Amino acid sequence: MFVLPEMRGKQLAARMLQELEKWAVEEGFNKAVLETGVRQVEAIRLYSVAGYEQTENYGQYVGMEDSICYRKELK
Repeated sequence: MFVLPEMRGKQLAARMLQELEKWAVEEGFNKAVLETGVRQVEAIRLYSVAGYEQTENYGQYVGMEDSICYRKELK
């Protein structure tokens, strides 16, 4: 996800994340797993506030020190 700098501060990223989670549930998924970079402090804050918990790096992100992975059980 990406929000243009001039559109930030309007809760657009949080709303996008909520819609993606809703869509995932509608498609039958019960968890979400994502990755961001350690320097993406806004993304880290967004995911933490949205209830994501840090998890082990997965797939192509295993062993990458500048990646952080998160997961959330969806309802």
